[in-house]
Amino acid sequence: MVLSDLAGANTQQWFGGQVQKIVSTSAALATAKFSRLRPEVDTLALFDGRTHHLEGAEGVLEYVRWRQADAMKNSVGMLASHHSATTAHRRLSPEPEGDARREGNPLG
Repeated sequence: MVLSDLAGANTQQWFGGQVQKIVSTSAALATAKFSRLRPEVDTLALFDGRTHHLEGAEGVLEYVRWRQADAMKNSVGMLASHHSATTAHRRLSPEPEGDARREGNPLG
């Protein structure tokens, strides 16, 4: 979420510029909007907030691009870690004797 007071000369700061109020409310707003867009998902969405002072539109664009690239890198890393752990678990787990489903095991 990017908040800007560049709309005009008479633009008022959100919550009078109270940084903690801006950060907490923007995180709550992002969480609420995201949850409304995904009502079929049972798990709770949780967003945190932070604030940065960035100079001009180009500074904002550069920061958003960096955050997007960082989020993509983190997502790929988490996915790789998940699949690596799953694959390692399969390799380390002993093979069951026979096919449990065929032998009537309800947990198979």
